[in-house]
Amino acid sequence: MLDPRFPAPDAYLLYPIKNAKPVKEGKLSLDQVAIHAKDVKTLVIELERPTPYFLQILASSVFLPIKTDKDQSMPNWATQPEQIISNGPFTLKSWKFNQEMIFEKNPHYHRASQVQLGHVFIDIIEREMAVLHMYANGYFDLVGSPLSFFPCELIDDLEKRKFLSFYPVANTKFLAFNTASSPFHNTQIRRAFAYAIHRKALIDHITRFNEKEALNIIPPVLFSESIAYFSDGDFSKAKECFQKGLEELQIKDLGKVVFMYVANERNHTLAQALQQMWLTVLGVHVELQQVEFKTLHERSAQGDFSIGLFAWVADYGDPMNILERFTDKSNHRNYPKWENGHYNRLIEMAHQGAGQPQYLEKLKKAEGFLIEEMPLTCLFHENYTFLIQPYVKGFAVSPLGHIYFDQITIEP
Repeated sequence: MLDPRFPAPDAYLLYPIKNAKPVKEGKLSLDQVAIHAKDVKTLVIELERPTPYFLQILASSVFLPIKTDKDQSMPNWATQPEQIISNGPFTLKSWKFNQEMIFEKNPHYHRASQVQLGHVFIDIIEREMAVLHMYANGYFDLVGSPLSFFPCELIDDLEKRKFLSFYPVANTKFLAFNTASSPFHNTQIRRAFAYAIHRKALIDHITRFNEKEALNIIPPVLFSESIAYFSDGDFSKAKECFQKGLEELQIKDLGKVVFMYVANERNHTLAQALQQMWLTVLGVHVELQQVEFKTLHERSAQGDFSIGLFAWVADYGDPMNILERFTDKSNHRNYPKWENGHYNRLIEMAHQGAGQPQYLEKLKKAEGFLIEEMPLTCLFHENYTFLIQPYVKGFAVSPLGHIYFDQITIEP
């Protein structure tokens, strides 16, 4: 991941390691990364500075081990199911693309005796309603996000909604403003668009899956002391900021503003609601533009958008994972392409915290400044939502959205 020739956009997750960043930038040789094997069972990693969340990073996917000789002899092993080696509780038995995946219990897993499931079958079916009928007829034991989505018929039926189970995760839906071009290079205009949104109304009437309105940046599952930095649907403040923005820009209207989002039914309904809010509160007509997922990210990287609808899931269980993205506008997850010297100093001060309380206090200051500058505005912190058959026991979802199938049992 740290080889400058290897395309790894998430290599920045390794930057707490001494020399990792200059090595990735080609300023030092690869053998100067401060990682070495002390002996056959001891890996030594030297850090650039105190990093309270480093154990969280060690548990993330960037540190999953790969068998060296396999990687060298078969560099395309990841696209060949029969070549994939796993050290987890299950191994991949078969994979029929766009049809099914079958996993079987790994007898070599270090806690194999505690794994009750012999197999996990995943069916890939496009039609949401068909999945729901198959679940009702007992074909599926488990249905839900992020594995699958629910049809609107279920969302609208309050009686059926009682069967749903909700799990809060570090997953946030948000809007990114293109701070590199007009009119969203202006802070007051960004604030106006953010304050004009009534998030509770979006949750109650559109998403309806017990989401938490986001008047902050960090999901509550990562930050126990979540703060509401502004009022939801503060229309008077939105209008005030809008007028200030127009005066600062010395214009009478914004011209063409395009809102880009990935094409699906839920996003389209959400976009229409936001479009109406901005028209009602600010008098601005925003043009809606549906795109493919790949196009959304390509155009955001090129700065070819006004407003974009995005979502993130934290890679590791610490607020820094979200906040550090905005210290560098070249980071591929810094969709607004925003960078600020004062903000970077706040993040640097957090890294220098003497202990956990001071560290978290400094992160709150950084989050508050990010809200003040508003290069993005969060809509809601999401839940993973599941239908679970009553005989399925031990099902759980981690704050990062991981499902631990090794802990599931099936009662007769």
